[in-house]
Amino acid sequence: MSKQYDFNPGLDLSSLSSANLSQIVQAIAQIVPLSNIGGVICQAGNSTLQSGHPDVVQNPRFIRYLWIDIENITNPIFKRYKSYRNLTPESPNYDSTYEAWVAAATDDDAILANMVKAGAVTLFDNAADPKIANLFSNAASAGEANYILRLDSNGQWVEIVSLYDVLAPNKVTLDSLSLSSAAITGAGAYKNYILKINSAGTHIGFELFDVNSIADLSLTNGKIAANQITYDKIIPSSESGGGISIHRLSPITETPNGSKMQTLRVNTGATAFEYWTPPILQIKSATFSSAASGTGTFPADNTIPQISEGNSVTGDALDITITPLLGSGLSVFRITGIMHLGLKAVIDPAAFNYYAIVAIFKEGTNDALGVFQTTPHVYVDTSVYRVNHIMSIPIDLEIANLGVAVTIKPRYGPLSGVIDTCYLNPDAAAAFGLAIGYVSRLEVAEIVKTV
Repeated sequence: MSKQYDFNPGLDLSSLSSANLSQIVQAIAQIVPLSNIGGVICQAGNSTLQSGHPDVVQNPRFIRYLWIDIENITNPIFKRYKSYRNLTPESPNYDSTYEAWVAAATDDDAILANMVKAGAVTLFDNAADPKIANLFSNAASAGEANYILRLDSNGQWVEIVSLYDVLAPNKVTLDSLSLSSAAITGAGAYKNYILKINSAGTHIGFELFDVNSIADLSLTNGKIAANQITYDKIIPSSESGGGISIHRLSPITETPNGSKMQTLRVNTGATAFEYWTPPILQIKSATFSSAASGTGTFPADNTIPQISEGNSVTGDALDITITPLLGSGLSVFRITGIMHLGLKAVIDPAAFNYYAIVAIFKEGTNDALGVFQTTPHVYVDTSVYRVNHIMSIPIDLEIANLGVAVTIKPRYGPLSGVIDTCYLNPDAAAAFGLAIGYVSRLEVAEIVKTV
């Protein structure tokens, strides 16, 4: 490039042999920069009214100028003219609007890392003046509030992410946490402490475990793992006040797992526990207090009473079903009870014998398991013999346990003959002249079989 000057004079004086004052003033006042020379304009624009900007229509050379907009004198903005409306420089149609001037910017990728001074870019000048925005528009993004910065999964780029994603389930484990270094150097000062939310429910911290903090009756069976409570923990050795201190007894060695229906008891020497089967395993009972009667009889034919003979108790009220707790042959059923019966007749005791009978049956079996009877009281008046008496018949019977549930059924009635009505729990309404409330009862107990 050859040597050049920056300006063209407003009037070329080189062709004149002399120049007057007005010519000299014109040459200076109308001086203009060459077409490849620019300049700087410093004036205040008005962003509100979109005015105050350099006039490129009257001064086309301004398109090559840099405008320092001092509207905010404490923070001036460097602006440049951005374009023509008509892109033909020979016949330009200049954009004379305020928006034609834009803040001077750096090209993409023009600022390199070595051009930025350490500490020059900060998040904050102060707490109220952030320097780095989330969005290019500086707009708020409520959906990303409280997000944090982290490296991506490749360790390559910085990204923002919700804190809840970082602390999602299985992301942070207890074994990745530790006490502060000061606490660690305390030689186990926090040993046996637990992590606990404070009483205000606002923070988590370490606290010495206090057994008294466990509410009474709150430790249920489901909270205790199997095989965790041993006999030596049942009564502490420091307790006193009589009885046997369990921790002092020797371990259970007779039968480690025991047998069905066995319980623990202290042996006769009070030195150890032993397994023991109680003699009575279970008891089932039934009562009947209403007055009833029946006309069914038991034939006097020297045969075993059948389940179809006699009378059942109203509503089968004295029937008892029992399921054995031990296997077949290991226990027996003891049947006991009492039934109150009444007979009425005018008879000749020399010609007839009268009996009140109770027979015990097992449901599904015709033959009676046992039969109980008594003879009536006969007394003489001035004209005839009369039977008019109440008899209480005790029952005591033992049968084998065959390993299945059984239903015991009592039936009652007189021996066949002239008397054909038998009264259960007789009362005054049956003309027995008594107002006593009789209650008949039956009981079945499962008892351990002894040799």
